Amino acid sequence: MGRLFSLVTLLTSILGADAGYSQSAVTGLPSSGEIIERYQDDTRGRHPVPVLLQKVMVGMYDPDFFRTELPQYSRTTLKASERVRSVREVRKTGVLANAFAVSNTLSREEIVNWHTNTVYWGRSCYRPNDAALVYFGKEIDGLSLGEIAYLAGIVIAPSHFDPERHPDRAIERRNATLKELAKTSFFSEDEIADAVLEDLDFVHPLGKCDRPRDR
Repeated sequence: MGRLFSLVTLLTSILGADAGYSQSAVTGLPSSGEIIERYQDDTRGRHPVPVLLQKVMVGMYDPDFFRTELPQYSRTTLKASERVRSVREVRKTGVLANAFAVSNTLSREEIVNWHTNTVYWGRSCYRPNDAALVYFGKEIDGLSLGEIAYLAGIVIAPSHFDPERHPDRAIERRNATLKELAKTSFFSEDEIADAVLEDLDFVHPLGKCDRPRDR
Protein backbone atom coordinates (compact mmCIF):
# COMPACT_ATOMS: atom_id res chain seq x y z
CA MET A 1 0.00 0.00 0.00
CA GLY A 2 2.91 2.32 0.76
CA ARG A 3 4.32 1.84 -2.72
CA LEU A 4 0.94 2.61 -4.27
CA PHE A 5 0.63 5.77 -2.20
CA SER A 6 4.12 6.84 -3.27
CA LEU A 7 3.18 6.30 -6.90
CA VAL A 8 0.03 8.40 -6.50
CA THR A 9 2.04 11.16 -4.84
CA LEU A 10 4.62 11.10 -7.62
CA LEU A 11 2.03 11.13 -10.39
CA THR A 12 0.09 13.89 -8.68
CA SER A 13 3.18 16.07 -8.54
CA ILE A 14 3.94 15.39 -12.20
CA LEU A 15 0.44 15.45 -13.66
CA GLY A 16 -1.66 17.52 -11.36
CA ALA A 17 0.54 20.42 -10.37
CA ASP A 18 0.36 22.16 -13.72
CA ALA A 19 -2.83 22.53 -15.74
CA GLY A 20 -0.70 22.27 -18.86
CA TYR A 21 0.76 18.88 -18.07
CA SER A 22 1.23 16.21 -20.72
CA GLN A 23 0.49 12.65 -19.69
CA SER A 24 2.76 11.41 -22.44
CA ALA A 25 5.65 12.97 -20.50
CA VAL A 26 5.42 9.99 -18.17
CA THR A 27 6.89 6.99 -19.95
CA GLY A 28 4.26 4.48 -20.99
CA LEU A 29 1.28 6.41 -19.63
CA PRO A 30 -1.60 6.62 -22.14
CA SER A 31 -2.11 10.10 -23.54
CA SER A 32 -5.34 12.03 -23.13
CA GLY A 33 -5.92 11.65 -26.86
CA GLU A 34 -5.57 7.88 -26.67
CA ILE A 35 -8.00 7.67 -23.75
CA ILE A 36 -10.58 9.93 -25.38
CA GLU A 37 -10.37 8.03 -28.66
CA ARG A 38 -10.93 4.70 -26.91
CA TYR A 39 -13.80 6.13 -24.84
CA GLN A 40 -15.50 7.47 -27.96
CA ASP A 41 -15.02 4.16 -29.78
CA ASP A 42 -16.63 2.27 -26.90
CA THR A 43 -19.62 4.60 -26.48
CA ARG A 44 -20.30 5.82 -30.02
CA GLY A 45 -23.70 4.77 -31.31
CA ARG A 46 -24.78 3.28 -28.00
CA HIS A 47 -28.00 4.06 -26.21
CA PRO A 48 -27.23 6.69 -23.53
CA VAL A 49 -26.87 5.18 -20.07
CA PRO A 50 -29.73 6.62 -17.98
CA VAL A 51 -28.98 8.33 -14.69
CA LEU A 52 -30.95 5.66 -12.82
CA LEU A 53 -28.63 2.90 -14.04
CA GLN A 54 -25.54 4.98 -13.28
CA LYS A 55 -26.77 5.60 -9.73
CA VAL A 56 -27.52 1.92 -9.16
CA MET A 57 -24.16 0.75 -10.54
CA VAL A 58 -22.23 3.25 -8.42
CA GLY A 59 -24.39 2.68 -5.35
CA MET A 60 -23.96 -1.08 -5.57
CA TYR A 61 -20.28 -1.40 -6.42
CA ASP A 62 -18.56 1.91 -5.75
CA PRO A 63 -20.65 4.09 -3.39
CA ASP A 64 -17.83 6.54 -2.63
CA PHE A 65 -16.96 7.14 -6.28
CA PHE A 66 -18.41 10.65 -6.52
CA ARG A 67 -17.03 11.67 -3.12
CA THR A 68 -13.49 10.35 -3.13
CA GLU A 69 -10.60 12.72 -3.83
CA LEU A 70 -8.64 9.86 -5.40
CA PRO A 71 -10.94 8.39 -8.10
CA GLN A 72 -8.05 6.38 -9.56
CA TYR A 73 -8.41 4.05 -6.57
CA SER A 74 -12.07 3.40 -7.33
CA ARG A 75 -13.35 0.15 -8.78
CA THR A 76 -15.20 2.02 -11.51
CA THR A 77 -12.10 3.85 -12.76
CA LEU A 78 -9.94 0.75 -12.57
CA LYS A 79 -12.47 -1.21 -14.62
CA ALA A 80 -12.88 1.54 -17.20
CA SER A 81 -9.11 1.93 -17.53
CA GLU A 82 -8.84 -1.70 -18.61
CA ARG A 83 -10.39 -0.62 -21.91
CA VAL A 84 -7.48 1.66 -22.78
CA ARG A 85 -4.63 -0.81 -22.98
CA SER A 86 -4.13 -4.55 -23.26
CA VAL A 87 -3.45 -6.51 -20.07
CA ARG A 88 0.23 -6.79 -21.01
CA GLU A 89 0.57 -3.04 -21.59
CA VAL A 90 -1.26 -2.22 -18.36
CA ARG A 91 1.13 -4.45 -16.45
CA LYS A 92 4.06 -2.50 -17.89
CA THR A 93 2.78 0.92 -16.83
CA GLY A 94 0.97 -0.22 -13.71
CA VAL A 95 -2.76 -0.58 -13.19
CA LEU A 96 -2.99 2.40 -10.87
CA ALA A 97 -0.97 4.63 -13.18
CA ASN A 98 -3.27 3.71 -16.04
CA ALA A 99 -6.33 4.50 -13.92
CA PHE A 100 -4.75 7.78 -12.85
CA ALA A 101 -4.44 8.82 -16.49
CA VAL A 102 -8.10 8.01 -17.11
CA SER A 103 -9.27 9.94 -14.03
CA ASN A 104 -7.30 12.97 -15.20
CA THR A 105 -8.80 12.89 -18.68
CA LEU A 106 -12.48 12.03 -18.26
CA SER A 107 -15.16 13.33 -15.94
CA ARG A 108 -16.56 10.96 -13.34
CA GLU A 109 -19.84 10.78 -15.24
CA GLU A 110 -17.94 9.76 -18.38
CA ILE A 111 -16.03 7.10 -16.44
CA VAL A 112 -19.26 5.61 -15.10
CA ASN A 113 -20.80 5.73 -18.56
CA TRP A 114 -17.76 3.98 -20.03
CA HIS A 115 -17.69 1.20 -17.47
CA THR A 116 -21.45 0.65 -17.59
CA ASN A 117 -21.40 0.46 -21.38
CA THR A 118 -18.73 -2.24 -21.50
CA VAL A 119 -19.54 -4.78 -18.75
CA TYR A 120 -21.08 -8.18 -19.52
CA TRP A 121 -24.78 -8.53 -18.73
CA GLY A 122 -25.27 -12.20 -19.57
CA ARG A 123 -27.19 -13.72 -22.48
CA SER A 124 -24.41 -12.58 -24.87
CA CYS A 125 -25.21 -8.93 -24.05
CA TYR A 126 -22.45 -6.34 -23.76
CA ARG A 127 -24.62 -3.24 -23.84
CA PRO A 128 -27.13 -2.35 -21.11
CA ASN A 129 -29.88 -1.37 -23.53
CA ASP A 130 -29.54 -4.69 -25.34
CA ALA A 131 -29.73 -6.49 -21.98
CA ALA A 132 -32.89 -4.57 -21.04
CA LEU A 133 -34.54 -5.67 -24.27
CA VAL A 134 -33.53 -9.32 -23.83
CA TYR A 135 -34.53 -9.63 -20.16
CA PHE A 136 -37.54 -7.31 -19.99
CA GLY A 137 -38.54 -6.53 -23.57
CA LYS A 138 -38.10 -2.80 -22.93
CA GLU A 139 -35.42 -0.23 -23.58
CA ILE A 140 -33.26 0.72 -20.63
CA ASP A 141 -35.00 4.09 -20.21
CA GLY A 142 -38.28 2.32 -19.49
CA LEU A 143 -37.03 0.09 -16.67
CA SER A 144 -38.06 0.55 -13.06
CA LEU A 145 -35.70 0.69 -10.08
CA GLY A 146 -36.40 -2.97 -9.32
CA GLU A 147 -35.60 -4.03 -12.88
CA ILE A 148 -32.45 -1.90 -13.00
CA ALA A 149 -31.38 -3.34 -9.64
CA TYR A 150 -31.65 -6.84 -11.08
CA LEU A 151 -29.50 -5.98 -14.11
CA ALA A 152 -26.88 -4.20 -12.03
CA GLY A 153 -26.80 -7.03 -9.54
CA ILE A 154 -26.06 -9.80 -12.01
CA VAL A 155 -22.93 -8.37 -13.65
CA ILE A 156 -20.76 -10.20 -11.10
CA ALA A 157 -22.05 -13.60 -12.32
CA PRO A 158 -24.80 -13.36 -14.96
CA SER A 159 -25.26 -17.10 -15.48
CA HIS A 160 -25.55 -17.75 -11.75
CA PHE A 161 -28.46 -15.31 -11.50
CA ASP A 162 -30.12 -16.11 -14.83
CA PRO A 163 -33.89 -15.81 -14.22
CA GLU A 164 -34.79 -18.65 -16.56
CA ARG A 165 -32.39 -21.15 -15.00
CA HIS A 166 -32.45 -19.85 -11.43
CA PRO A 167 -35.58 -17.72 -10.80
CA ASP A 168 -35.19 -17.75 -7.01
CA ARG A 169 -31.60 -16.57 -7.25
CA ALA A 170 -32.66 -13.77 -9.60
CA ILE A 171 -35.11 -12.36 -7.04
CA GLU A 172 -32.64 -12.81 -4.19
CA ARG A 173 -29.95 -10.97 -6.13
CA ARG A 174 -32.31 -8.10 -6.99
CA ASN A 175 -33.23 -7.77 -3.31
CA ALA A 176 -29.59 -7.96 -2.21
CA THR A 177 -28.79 -5.13 -4.61
CA LEU A 178 -31.62 -3.02 -3.21
CA LYS A 179 -30.41 -3.73 0.32
CA GLU A 180 -27.00 -2.31 -0.59
CA LEU A 181 -28.60 0.70 -2.27
CA ALA A 182 -30.56 1.39 0.93
CA LYS A 183 -27.23 2.10 2.62
CA THR A 184 -26.54 4.97 0.23
CA SER A 185 -28.19 8.36 -0.10
CA PHE A 186 -29.17 7.77 -3.72
CA PHE A 187 -32.69 6.51 -3.02
CA SER A 188 -35.35 7.07 -0.38
CA GLU A 189 -36.65 4.35 1.93
CA ASP A 190 -39.99 4.41 0.11
CA GLU A 191 -38.33 3.95 -3.28
CA ILE A 192 -36.38 0.94 -2.01
CA ALA A 193 -39.44 -0.57 -0.30
CA ASP A 194 -41.54 -0.24 -3.45
CA ALA A 195 -38.80 -1.81 -5.57
CA VAL A 196 -38.50 -4.81 -3.23
CA LEU A 197 -42.23 -5.52 -3.62
CA GLU A 198 -42.15 -5.15 -7.39
CA ASP A 199 -42.70 -8.24 -9.55
CA LEU A 200 -40.02 -8.85 -12.16
CA ASP A 201 -41.76 -9.56 -15.45
CA PHE A 202 -39.08 -11.27 -17.53
CA VAL A 203 -39.43 -12.09 -21.21
CA HIS A 204 -40.32 -15.74 -21.71
CA PRO A 205 -38.59 -17.55 -23.19
CA LEU A 206 -35.44 -15.50 -22.81
CA GLY A 207 -33.37 -14.96 -25.92
CA LYS A 208 -29.84 -13.70 -26.46
CA CYS A 209 -28.20 -10.61 -27.86
CA ASP A 210 -26.93 -10.98 -31.40
CA ARG A 211 -24.62 -7.97 -31.46
CA PRO A 212 -20.92 -8.96 -31.64
CA ARG A 213 -18.70 -8.21 -28.67
CA ASP A 214 -16.42 -5.18 -28.90
CA ARG A 215 -12.73 -5.43 -28.13
